Amino acid sequence: MVISVVMTTYNGEEYVTTQLDSLLKQTKSADEILIFDDGSTDSTVETVRKYIEDYHLDHWKLIVNKINKGWRRNFFEGICKAKGDIIFPCDQDDIWEVNKLELMEKVMREHTNIEVLVSNYRIYDTDKIIPCRNDGRIMQIKLNGNIFFVPYPGCTFCIRKSFVDDIKKYWNDSFPHDAFFWRFALLRKTLFSLNINLIDWRIHNDSSFSVEKTLNKNVDKKLKWIEYAEVAIASLQDYLNENDINDDNLYNVLDRNKEWLDLRKRLFTYKDVKTWFRMFRYLKYYPKRRQYIYDFYYMIK
Repeated sequence: MVISVVMTTYNGEEYVTTQLDSLLKQTKSADEILIFDDGSTDSTVETVRKYIEDYHLDHWKLIVNKINKGWRRNFFEGICKAKGDIIFPCDQDDIWEVNKLELMEKVMREHTNIEVLVSNYRIYDTDKIIPCRNDGRIMQIKLNGNIFFVPYPGCTFCIRKSFVDDIKKYWNDSFPHDAFFWRFALLRKTLFSLNINLIDWRIHNDSSFSVEKTLNKNVDKKLKWIEYAEVAIASLQDYLNENDINDDNLYNVLDRNKEWLDLRKRLFTYKDVKTWFRMFRYLKYYPKRRQYIYDFYYMIK
């Protein structure tokens, strides 16, 4: 199988070389490594360019965006440009285990029904491996009602190119690439996990994603998230309708999610305590169940 790695960078001079080293040391080399820089103002571009030149990496390509696209668009467009049979999204500051490509490629080659494969990961500089028991098993991740909780960061994903081509028209620029692929793979019953730690994942409190999470902790931002979620559900419904997929369970899950979102919107708009109690029936649709309690707090706040 042809392997592509799609890496995005933005002002990542501090850690990018460590990540590049972990790509270079893979026991199975990628056939294509595409690095999309989103207008870094530090030395990231120069560091990456020199690394490619020093190691004579002809199959590595650095692309510097003419405009700042933002991390969502930069990742998704980069993934769409990859030519490999399988595609590995890559952050600029993690460390991959040396056998990450080898093990995940083997699973994808032997299990053609898998369109998205994720792996365990270790929180950098800790002994904490999450989110599954590190037992080496391959497990299907099934749709249980919750379509918005994504417990694996995008850098743990391996995505089949044919899957990307099949669903890319349903992408919206508000969708993070990992959540987008996660939802559609759930819908298509092609989402699996490889329960092996294959990456050291750095968490930064000042990352774009972390900043967005912090900003979402008020009612206006929560209402905006509900709008995003409604668009996400609409994209899934469009996919089902346009592809004549007759699965009552899938439609029911999406309808129940819409009902839950409508109630949340009513809760935050009208501060209606009765609505909060009604929402208990939709507890499993929360990405994290403790958010049900938080909803009450933000309602009265």
